[in-house]
Amino acid sequence: MSQDTAYQEAYQKGERFFARSNFPLAKKEFEKAWRLDPNDALKEKIWLCSHEVKLQKRKETIKQARRLEKRGKFHEALQ
Repeated sequence: MSQDTAYQEAYQKGERFFARSNFPLAKKEFEKAWRLDPNDALKEKIWLCSHEVKLQKRKETIKQARRLEKRGKFHEALQ
């Protein structure tokens, strides 16, 4: 497989994952493409994926804290 073909394959997989909001896998594929051909567009996509992963983790943490709060476990919710 040539480098250009490998780049295109990784980039297209990354785009598909990105469109489905599967940001961790999209980031992984974009990083593969980045290693083959670094450019500013990929750098931006990788940053976006990282940012979205952080947001998803924060949202999950908030959901978990709210569930604990409803159960009356205030100390655990604050953690």
